[in-house]
Amino acid sequence: MSHLPDCEKLDESNRRLKNVSKESNRAQVKISSENDKKELKTIQLQCRNLSETPQIGILTGSAAYNKSYSNTDDILKHLCVVYLCTLLKQPSKWTPETFTEVAELESTIAATNLKTALPIRREDKLYHIHLSGTPLVKGRFIATPRQSSKQSRLGVHQALARMKRGKAAVWTCDTNYFLIRRVQEGFFFYTMSLQGRPTLMFFSCHRLMVDFVQETFGCTEQSKYFLTNVGLHSVEENDVVRIVWKMKRSIGMRLIDSREAILHGNICLMGPNLERSLEIGLNVLERVGPTQPKPRSWDNKTLNGCFKRSASTWTVAEKMAAFLRDRNEPSLSIGPYNVACRTTAIGHRQRKHFEELVNYFLASCTALFVVGLDCCFLLWACDNFFHWFSPFRYSSLHEAPDLVPNRASFLIMTNALSKASQTLYEYLFELGIFPDHSVELVPLCVDERRVSDVRTGSEDEDSLDQEGFTISPANEQGWSSFYAPTSPSPSVLRLARQMLDMVYRTAEDRCE
Repeated sequence: MSHLPDCEKLDESNRRLKNVSKESNRAQVKISSENDKKELKTIQLQCRNLSETPQIGILTGSAAYNKSYSNTDDILKHLCVVYLCTLLKQPSKWTPETFTEVAELESTIAATNLKTALPIRREDKLYHIHLSGTPLVKGRFIATPRQSSKQSRLGVHQALARMKRGKAAVWTCDTNYFLIRRVQEGFFFYTMSLQGRPTLMFFSCHRLMVDFVQETFGCTEQSKYFLTNVGLHSVEENDVVRIVWKMKRSIGMRLIDSREAILHGNICLMGPNLERSLEIGLNVLERVGPTQPKPRSWDNKTLNGCFKRSASTWTVAEKMAAFLRDRNEPSLSIGPYNVACRTTAIGHRQRKHFEELVNYFLASCTALFVVGLDCCFLLWACDNFFHWFSPFRYSSLHEAPDLVPNRASFLIMTNALSKASQTLYEYLFELGIFPDHSVELVPLCVDERRVSDVRTGSEDEDSLDQEGFTISPANEQGWSSFYAPTSPSPSVLRLARQMLDMVYRTAEDRCE
């Protein structure tokens, strides 16, 4: 069994191989160049690795798994668990006991049906692993041009070479299933049974890995292969959801039309929570000060940073929530924050009145909290632009349904109050606050001289980094209302609004 190189840059010591006793679970394997120097030279040129010679590492479990994997669904669920374990613990740090941990974690989802989104709970976090039902790439081991085929298929070497660093895939060869994960130095390769025991291997070059599969599992040049994407989509922890696979990208403000722009974050609250939404709103407000960067220059990491907990801000949010629930209190003053009054209830048919109040209050206060039941949104004006922020998942009639599960908190920026109120009102319908409930405006004044400096913390440490399988699609509606209207039902209401929107768009097209 072998030394598995670290996911970081290889050390110089790894280039020289040492003899290890047979009792060890790890052994370094060196490819001999005496048999075929020409073939080895070709492999060395094609291996993009820092080491002097191609390397193979191998680690096997102490015993075979007790469970017999005869069902394809069970195999795929097992590989999803292994993939999650490679994220939680670097493959280079695995030990034979890690395979036992894999089996224990897999037992927690034994009764879960396989779908394109597989939830796996570990400790206090719920990980959502997404497995595609259709292969990313498929073909034969050696690509041969066929006159009858209109599509050119990639050979397995070409497909593996195109995998990006950090990506993982389920590799299907005939009736064999493997998990592969690309790292900087090569590929980690996992098989459920090699000589009867689970095995994790490292190959510094994809050609070495393909040769091993062909020789060990009897795959020929005409054998079919399929590569299917597997990835960590999101993580639920406490009251927030993190869209993990997009957190490392830096995304700025995006124009929707000539009057409106939107900035998407990667974290959102899972459900209504007045205290938390107030706390996050106050964190956003701290970043709106005169000495802070303008909102138009913010990116997704700025919004993500607003979800970090702070004892001082949480104390203020708790007192504000108590004030909002107690209708007898006329005003509130906490540190630099001062709430002088609150409006009466505003219904879904009073948008004009809502705009008049916003105009009136923003002339003298810093920002407005729009409070509906246990949801709170922040609205403010800056440099002749109106902004409003929601800590909940974005939803809109104009958003493609398959993109909604990838959305989280968001910031809307517009140069027209009518546009800001329109999008806010539409969103309140999406949440289910309208039409059966109302909202109120809470003007907030902030003394900038007493506001402490914004905490500039580091990036979120929890960001983690077929002919195919018949996998049932996950039951993701994309969006579910927080509050169900009494009449009509949320689905009927949304369908009616979508039909009206379609009629409106059709009329616009005909007029043009």
